[in-house]
Amino acid sequence: MILTRRCLLLASAAALAGGQARAGADTVRLWPGSPPGGGGPAGPREVDGKGAVSAIADPSLEVFPPSAPNGAAVLVAGGGGYKRIEMEREARPAARWLAARGITAFVLAYRLPGEDWGDGPLAPLQDAQRALRLIRSRAGAYRIDPERIGVLGFSAGGHLMGMASARSAFASYRPVDAAPSMPPTRSRPGRRRRR
Repeated sequence: MILTRRCLLLASAAALAGGQARAGADTVRLWPGSPPGGGGPAGPREVDGKGAVSAIADPSLEVFPPSAPNGAAVLVAGGGGYKRIEMEREARPAARWLAARGITAFVLAYRLPGEDWGDGPLAPLQDAQRALRLIRSRAGAYRIDPERIGVLGFSAGGHLMGMASARSAFASYRPVDAAPSMPPTRSRPGRRRRR
């Protein structure tokens, strides 16, 4: 079965109508103080008429816990060309869809590089890597298996999740607490073929 955005939205609406997934109950700040590199917008986040978010001064995770968790988790990043994040049209419907299937979903509100961050284009990658590390470090609290954490992204969010996955060993920021000592992902050694 091929999942299109429309299928995902319809499945999400059906799941919500059935009451199988709870709304995001928890928001977790990514950084204990200011994000790395300094700079960025001041004031509250901006939300347009379609639910897209920008001016993210304080990046965070919105948690969508399932009513019956199966131990898996997914970090979700909406798209928007790194100019905004499509929360209501992409990220949150996907998170609700996942939660309805027992998967704990985390929606990432990441910094946008064009908003005068000191670390420029590294800012969203820093947020994605930090988010994965926080999820792994808090796996027990969310009843998830730290070996069963995946990523899902739309457009620019897909690019960001791909970068976070492919460059997991790249240190995009200096450690700020104990969580960054954990790698954002664990590579699983492949099986050797017998000849």
